[in-house]
Formats: sequence, C-alpha cells, structure tokens
Amino acid sequence: MKKTIFFFFLTLLPLVASAAELINDIYYDLNGNNKTAGVTNVRPHKYTGSVTIPPMVTFGGVNYNVTSIKSEAFNLCTDLTAVTIPNSVTSIGYCAFSGCSALKTLTIGNGVTRIGEGAFWSCSSLTSLTIPEGVTTLGANAFNGCNGLTAVTIPDGVTTIEDYAFRNCAGLTTLTIGSGVTTIGVGAFMNCPKLADVTCLAASVPTTSTSAFKDSKADNATLHVPAASVNAYKAKEPWKNFKSIVAIITEGVTATASQTLSIQNEGGLFRVQGADEGTPVSVYAADGALLGSTVSSNGTASVTTTLRPGSIAIVKVGKKTIKTSVR
Repeated sequence: MKKTIFFFFLTLLPLVASAAELINDIYYDLNGNNKTAGVTNVRPHKYTGSVTIPPMVTFGGVNYNVTSIKSEAFNLCTDLTAVTIPNSVTSIGYCAFSGCSALKTLTIGNGVTRIGEGAFWSCSSLTSLTIPEGVTTLGANAFNGCNGLTAVTIPDGVTTIEDYAFRNCAGLTTLTIGSGVTTIGVGAFMNCPKLADVTCLAASVPTTSTSAFKDSKADNATLHVPAASVNAYKAKEPWKNFKSIVAIITEGVTATASQTLSIQNEGGLFRVQGADEGTPVSVYAADGALLGSTVSSNGTASVTTTLRPGSIAIVKVGKKTIKTSVR
C-alpha cells in the first residue's frame, strides 16, 4: 500500500512543481498554462552586480511574460548593486530583496501593485526610492532597516502601509504620505530618529496605530496636513504628538494687506499670479533641492519642474514661503 501511495505521489509531482530554468543568468519559475514567468533563485546561486529583468523570456521556443519577483528571489545577495524591474511585473514577493546590503540603485516598473512583506528589508545602501503610482499596498517590514533613505514619498494610490514598513530607517528626515492612505500599521515609521518633516495629504485622518511614529521624535517634528483637516489631526493619536501641525496652503495665499497670491500647479508646472513686478519666485523639492526659479513679470511667474503628482514642493515668492502638493 505504501509503495502504491508513493508511486501516486511521484506521478503528481510534474503537475504541481517544475524545476527553475536559468535563462540569461536569471532563474525563472515558468508557468506553461498562462505563459508567465516569475524570477526566482536556486541556492547557492547569488545574483551580483547590476541585474536588469526583462519583460519577457523565451524557453523552448515559447514566450513567457515576466510578471512577478518570487519570495526570497534575491534574498541575501550581498553583492547585488542595481536592479531594474520591468513594467510587466505586478508583484514583489516576501523578502524578495531582503539583506541586499550593497543595493544602491532600484527601478521599480509601473506595473507593480503590491510590495510584499520584507521585500527590501535591510537594503542599507539604498539612498533613493520611487514607489510607482500603481502600488496599493506596502507590506509589513517592506523597507525596514533601509538606513540610507533620507526622503520618501508614498504616492496617492497606496491605501495601506502595513506594520513596521519603514521601521529603523535611521536616515529618514522627510516623509510624504499620499492622499489615498487610509491605514497605517503598527510601528510603520518607528525608530526613525532624524524624521523632521512629515506631510500627510489624506483629508480624512488615516486609521493609525499609536506606535506608528514611536521613537521617531515626533515631538520635535513638523506635520503638514490639508488646511481643512488640521483640527482633526490635532485631536488624534499619534498625530497630535507632533511639535507643530500646520496647514498645506495651495492657493489664495495672502502675502500682504494689498496683495493676494494664487499658486496653481499641474504636472510639475507651477504658476504664481499676483506677485509684484520683479519678485523672485523659486520652487524647491521637499528635501530643499532647488528645482527652478524666475522673477514675476506682469503679475505672473511660471516654473517647470520634474516633480510627480503627490510630491511636496516649497514655493518661495519673495520672502513668503508656501508648502504645497503637486497635482
């Protein structure tokens, strides 16, 4: 009887699993039914240097669309320095790049909708991060221990930031949380001791654990929120613990008793109206980098930037400084 069961199990194996295939130095799990491929690994293989994942691979004369980065695919590849993920990929799995301590350059395709648990845990050399607009969920511990990050913008498409997503990001100073976020998990931004400037664009205060900013010295930081929501944020934990909570002003800014400024922006183009002739106008990124400057002529000044929708900009008109979000 045991031999019969064992033989039956062996006959099923080809139906439920197949060996990973090495194609151009990258291992893939191939799904013959829907012609898709997921990047994987076969231990003790280690990816090194710069890796560009293609949107499609061919094996045995069959084309496969690359749609996922499997769990632990690049885990502990400590000599991996750069990764480009194509638009065809929709998900990045559990601990896919965790422990890749030399990873400096990361390009995530626009097709990704979920960044899984621990996906980039302890990628300590990563200094910049662009999260695609299509992402809706940042998994637990997704960027835990990414000490090199100094500024993070979470786009409006994200609705959920799971537990400890950015915990222990020791270098993080500037954070922008998109307007679509409704839930922020336990300790999501815990132990980020340099955090000094936080912007939350959500008009309705997100459901947030009281420990979301624990040990991040919120009592020394500034929180920027939509003008109509200031009182709501001041009434709720942990938001009310910030040193100051100020309104994001987007238009109709009174500069003097006789002058009213209107600041409009769309697609990175900033247009200031109402400034006195010859008034200097400058636009800065949230981290203080100058993006462009001009002077007002006939009451109007325009500055074009490369900022993405959801980003935060600082517009300086003469001696007046206004913080606004990019539409």
